[in-house]
Amino acid sequence: AEDPALTDKEAERQVELLRAIIVAVRNLRAEMGIPPKTQVEGICYGHRAEVVEIVTQQAAALSKLANVKLTAQSGAAPQGKAMHHGKDFDLQLELPAEETKILRERLTKQLQPLEKARDSSQRQLGNDQFLSKAPPHVVESIREKLADYESQIQRIRETLSGLSNIHR
Repeated sequence: AEDPALTDKEAERQVELLRAIIVAVRNLRAEMGIPPKTQVEGICYGHRAEVVEIVTQQAAALSKLANVKLTAQSGAAPQGKAMHHGKDFDLQLELPAEETKILRERLTKQLQPLEKARDSSQRQLGNDQFLSKAPPHVVESIREKLADYESQIQRIRETLSGLSNIHR
């Protein structure tokens, strides 16, 4: 059993908050296709004073673990600026203009085949003759793929629309 005298709830909460920030940065990097070796800068908008304190105090750890240089501000991110909304913080990453251009081109390229696949699935599902002949599991599979295509397209479009706000 755990000895209550040896647990520090405050420290555990701070470590969990730091972990959540690191995970959010890493997830954003992955979604945006930013290589882990590329140093990024950003702003962490803390919804509580504790978040601002942790980001400020743990700047070196954040830099080492997520390759990010974060500044901390109190409050919520301005409308249209946050790329991650969390319970405790909003996060906005900034990229150099050249990185933004490369990312925009890559995302635009990814969008085209997804839109083509989505359109094809919509055509199949809109064809009554196909629907009457196709086995139910095939129709269901196409519906699932369509939902996945639409989800990916939406995520890419959201990232593209946010790109104008993230370059330095």
